[in-house]
Amino acid sequence: MSAEREAIDFDVLFVGGGPASLAGAIKLMHLAKEKNLSLEVALIEKGAEIGSHAVSGAVLNPVALKELIPDYMEKTCPIETTVNDDEFYFLSKKGAYKLPLKPRYLHNKGYYIISLSKFTRWLGGIAENLGVNIFPGFDGKEVLYADDGKTIVGIRTGDKGLGKDGEPRENFEPGIDLMAKVTVFGEGARGSLIKDVEQKLQIASGKMPQVYETGIKEVIQLSKDNYFTTSKGNDIHVFGYPLGLGTPGGGFIYEMKDDKIAIGYLTALSYEDPRIDPFELFIEFKKHPFVAKIISGGKVIEQGARTVPTGGYFSIPELAADGALFIGAGAAMHNTPALKGIHVSMKSGMLAAEAIVNAIEKDSLSKDTLGYYQELFEKSWLRKEIYEGRNFSQALVKKGVMKFIHLGAQYFTKGRGIFDQMPLEE
Repeated sequence: MSAEREAIDFDVLFVGGGPASLAGAIKLMHLAKEKNLSLEVALIEKGAEIGSHAVSGAVLNPVALKELIPDYMEKTCPIETTVNDDEFYFLSKKGAYKLPLKPRYLHNKGYYIISLSKFTRWLGGIAENLGVNIFPGFDGKEVLYADDGKTIVGIRTGDKGLGKDGEPRENFEPGIDLMAKVTVFGEGARGSLIKDVEQKLQIASGKMPQVYETGIKEVIQLSKDNYFTTSKGNDIHVFGYPLGLGTPGGGFIYEMKDDKIAIGYLTALSYEDPRIDPFELFIEFKKHPFVAKIISGGKVIEQGARTVPTGGYFSIPELAADGALFIGAGAAMHNTPALKGIHVSMKSGMLAAEAIVNAIEKDSLSKDTLGYYQELFEKSWLRKEIYEGRNFSQALVKKGVMKFIHLGAQYFTKGRGIFDQMPLEE
């Protein structure tokens, strides 16, 4: 069975419905209005709706939000609560030891705890009101290139109505070719489309290998009389058990509205023990007496998992290609020491929007012109923030006392440490 594919043209296409793409689309529409530009902007999201794949609570540094939407409180930004006090614990097999000092990058007091799902839905509503065409339920399956083999001209969405054998059924609908002058890839870490671009255009050539962690997350409804909901500390980070100190990782617990908490555990995928299972580690984390007391009597209402890019500044790929830009987690935008990716992803999308408008005004969508995004990045607070953690993951994988020597040196030298750039392996 063959069918003709529909093609739809846009000026700018954002791939992915996360904070990076949504912030980028909003910023782009703001700039277009300021400069009296008429742009057709689209955003596709593989989930059934914006936010459907954004599980768990998160701590949000509001710096990018304040830049993008200064009146976000008046626009009823869905904030769960504000961090009153952050606590940092080392877990042994049975005990929990609160550390008297916290690393400066885990000082979250005054930041917001949000539901990422609600937050992205809210951003999506603002984007739509500004004129962005949002298409949920569409996944990008293939990058489309011009005849020169290097200029990106859009993406093809997945076919629908295929049987288990991959063959078309009676309700078959071929994917749509979404054509764009500029395609912005914001599909998240290890996205299939950006992996295709990396292989074809070598945008990660000469960069440090990317490092990943797997995060298992849940939202738990606590009973109204649970002690945690009235305790001072509502932002908890832990390390130690069950992973130990040999493999990077750790857990978090964040208080949310209506007696809910977000709980999660991250495990670096650099682990050498083949018996390690990130999900089993999460279960063991929940069974620990310190955690079990908090979640006792609670009910799991959301579950999910995601991949987190933690390689740092030296693993960031080239940020532009002919006809395309790369933003968010897929472009390694993550503050690893602070365990935060939302605000840095948002800022990357906002900088990309500035570069797009500059390119459109110059009537050139080449890699060189769109590369203004790279210039903006290098001059922004975003680069400064990511750069301080440039060797952090590389130090975490070291063994024994050397791990702490490297981490200590980096802490006091704002990320430089003993070696700069630090290799993953000796």
